[in-house]
Amino acid sequence: MRDVGMKNRWVAPCLVSVIAIFWLVWAFPRLHPATRLGLQFDRQGYIEAARRVAVSHGANVQEWPGRAEAETLLKNQELHRDMPADSVAKAFPEARVLASFQSSKGGPEAKITTRTDGRPLEWTLLPPEKKSAPAATAPVDNAMHLMTGGDSAKYIMTAAGVPMGDGMSYKWQRGETKVDSPGISVETIVRDGVVWQAKTDFRLPENTEKKLTSVPVVRLASGVIWFLILLFAMAIPVLREGSAGTARALKDRAVILISAGATAIVILTSLIEWDDEMIAVPQVSGIAIKVLGLTVAGIVVGLMFYPICAGTVLNARLHASRIRGFRLLGSRAFFSRLVAAEILGGMMLSPVIVGIPMAVAAMLRVPFFKGYEDNLLLSRFPVFNVLLNAVGQDSIAVAGLFGLFIPLALRISRSAGMSRILIFVFALLTFGMLGSPFRGANVPNLAYASLVGLTMLWTYFRFGMLGGLAAHCSARIIVAAGAWLVQPSAALQTSGSVVLFALAAIILVVLVIAAKGPEVVAELYGESGAKVQVRSRREELLAEFNVARSAQQLMLPAKAPALEGYTLAASCDPAREVGGDLYDFLRLRNGRWGIGVADVSGKGVPAALYMTLTKGLLCAASEESDDPRLILGAVNKHLRTVTKKKMFVTMALGVLDPAMRRMEYVRAGHNPVVWRRHAAQETRLLSGTGIGLGIAGPALFARTLATETLELEPGDALVFYSDGLTEAMDAELEQFGEERLMAVVERSDGMDATATRDSILKEVKQFLKGGHSQDDLTIAVLRVNPATSSNGR
Repeated sequence: MRDVGMKNRWVAPCLVSVIAIFWLVWAFPRLHPATRLGLQFDRQGYIEAARRVAVSHGANVQEWPGRAEAETLLKNQELHRDMPADSVAKAFPEARVLASFQSSKGGPEAKITTRTDGRPLEWTLLPPEKKSAPAATAPVDNAMHLMTGGDSAKYIMTAAGVPMGDGMSYKWQRGETKVDSPGISVETIVRDGVVWQAKTDFRLPENTEKKLTSVPVVRLASGVIWFLILLFAMAIPVLREGSAGTARALKDRAVILISAGATAIVILTSLIEWDDEMIAVPQVSGIAIKVLGLTVAGIVVGLMFYPICAGTVLNARLHASRIRGFRLLGSRAFFSRLVAAEILGGMMLSPVIVGIPMAVAAMLRVPFFKGYEDNLLLSRFPVFNVLLNAVGQDSIAVAGLFGLFIPLALRISRSAGMSRILIFVFALLTFGMLGSPFRGANVPNLAYASLVGLTMLWTYFRFGMLGGLAAHCSARIIVAAGAWLVQPSAALQTSGSVVLFALAAIILVVLVIAAKGPEVVAELYGESGAKVQVRSRREELLAEFNVARSAQQLMLPAKAPALEGYTLAASCDPAREVGGDLYDFLRLRNGRWGIGVADVSGKGVPAALYMTLTKGLLCAASEESDDPRLILGAVNKHLRTVTKKKMFVTMALGVLDPAMRRMEYVRAGHNPVVWRRHAAQETRLLSGTGIGLGIAGPALFARTLATETLELEPGDALVFYSDGLTEAMDAELEQFGEERLMAVVERSDGMDATATRDSILKEVKQFLKGGHSQDDLTIAVLRVNPATSSNGR
């Protein structure tokens, strides 16, 4: 059954991916705006073209280091679409290249701006040192012809020899001066026979200018609403889990490593993008200040991952199966099948994301803008820059959607339909904020955000949060490669091919790991992180484990106590030969009884040993007190002195007064107990505050542990359980979850404790469809007999 389920999981994504790839091959060179750039040289080619312009006008920059970057002129592109037949509009460039040179000895820069075919648009060179009489017109005419090409005869001189500082200004005009018509003006400033400054101004029609300066409503509104929801989504898990849970999440290995990695990538990307400027700036102090500024900016942006990742861990119980691979990034299981499968699934669906804006443009017959990064087009290290830029600022928002917004939707509504609607709305806000590729067209932008949001949600629910992030990053790589491949420059086309080859190599490596890598059992417990054990280790010590399992089972109560007016039942099924779960019934003073379930961090023999220790400490503490706070305080004190730093125990303990039908309940970092109130027809989770046993000293432990008093009524039920029950996963990596557990408990009204326990375990087995739970399954049930009287309360 599992193999069939896993195969079905890949059929639809593979089919959709193949269709998307064919669509991209056809649509990208026809519909993507990068095709309009027409970059005819690579970075070095444009530097040399700009250098020739500077040298021809008297600037000695042959030995100066240069830098170049491309800039898309969105307003000019829109003008071409508004006025395709206008001769003046046709002269407006859709992109330009900005180049600069600076002496290694310091001083001002020489700046040259060219069209994509290498013709200059403007320049500012070093002015001649000496003053002289006005220059002859030959240099001016040459500069004018160089800037306008074969169209110089269409320009009319409007000013000649006008004093401008220490030089003379010459101006030309093309086109009408009406506000509804495009116009081009050229100005040169001459000193000592050298045209040291020239500039081309492109005047847009008023209607085009207004249209492109309008604020994109969808993106602005989505951004504001998204940020407010983000704050709310981060506050909810912090309030629910308390300071102790938040502290543990902030210390989680995956949170720290992912945030540190993202910070390092942002800093490295910023420094690489600035590499040419670092070469050109000779002053050590200037370099230090610039590097410090880039580093601080990188840390600020990169560390935005930190609270989002921590919130993701705090929400782990709501979507443990979806963030399993994400959390394993900080462990030895990084190269496991589980992690590789999620990454591979996300990368496979990335062509769908890339093709969506072109599909919207084709269906709605509207053009879209950009869709690529200007800073990558002429980067110094193109392949390296593309791979680093894949993890950009947008990834922060995508991580927030998966790690915070989706759990928020699950918390807000228990209705599956309403939860789906909220999740879609959150996805729409996220991708509406990240991209509005259709300027001034809200309907296409909404269509784009909706389709991208649905695709990313589909990826998340099939391949987890790690798959969604992989899809987003891979899509950025594909767009960058495509933007190069559609340029006339052979060098840029080669860069695009190398990027695609690098991406294909990464996919091949991930595919091999997904097929041949180690199979692991990921153990998520609370908010502490993920650990990994390889299954084959069990086979070597199978006989010894069987003996240990029998001994461990003998330590658990042989049967539940018989209490008048109540029924009790419990069971423990270790996922391995020995386990770290524990349940117990404690006879206390004054006829009171303790009922508790505990879970030791980790699995296997170490967890079993700590389980045995916890059992002994619990029995000893229960002989000294019947207060649940004092019992757990004593257990914590002794565990703190003997356990390793990475080992701890979570526990939920209730002390029942049978006569008064009252229970005092404490929760030391454990799963919340389910309380079914039959008379009120209410089912709730008892989520009292408290940290795990063995983590903190007595004072801190006592401050965080809260006691809740429950007044029980006839027909009520209390279900204590370990996380192995709610985190049990089927073949599709779907988690059993607290909602299903609460639904089963609600349907058990009228049953005794044994029948209630059996119905819950039966539901879990049906959910697993013949599979096995990856964690220990422990459950203890207390049911108040519906026939009992008030007991004098």
